[in-house]
Amino acid sequence: MHTQNAFLLRAAAQGLVDRNVTLVLSTGGTRDPATIDLGVQGPNLRLERWVAHSDLLPHTDVLVTTGGAGTVMAALAAGVPQLIIPTEWDKPENARRIVAAGVGLAIAPHRLTPIRLRRAVARLIIDPEYRRNAERLRAVLARNHGPLRAAELLERLCIGAQAGQQLNPGFLTNSRQQWSVGGGVPWPE
Repeated sequence: MHTQNAFLLRAAAQGLVDRNVTLVLSTGGTRDPATIDLGVQGPNLRLERWVAHSDLLPHTDVLVTTGGAGTVMAALAAGVPQLIIPTEWDKPENARRIVAAGVGLAIAPHRLTPIRLRRAVARLIIDPEYRRNAERLRAVLARNHGPLRAAELLERLCIGAQAGQQLNPGFLTNSRQQWSVGGGVPWPE
């Protein structure tokens, strides 16, 4: 984990170091920041091994990420718009869902440049619709009790399976909620 090329860290540093923003870049828990050459330095740039989402996100205007599920959910829970550069596994799907929900933008890794990153971050900051959508989803997540509700639903599925009942995921939705799999808007309206 966090051993791939630091192309996103470099693009963020090079694209934003001369802007009126504070950049906090994280290398991940296993990669030493001293081993990464960002190509630029500046007084507004901090390169850290690890920063807790709970410490950083309340003070964040935009989160730039590769789109891992934990980071995406932490940003949603904090109501922060996101720029996702999806690298592997579930990250392209996470990026599609963030874009579809109006909470952020995505740039394919092979198309990422410092200028494209800068423009996308500026758009997320300037256009208030991204922040409004992020705040709306933050409220939905808080109201639905995220992990607690998920555990309850999984428990119901397991109890039904143990009782020999045919599993019917229909109870996962109600008249106000529609969840999408594989496309569309994945969030409750």
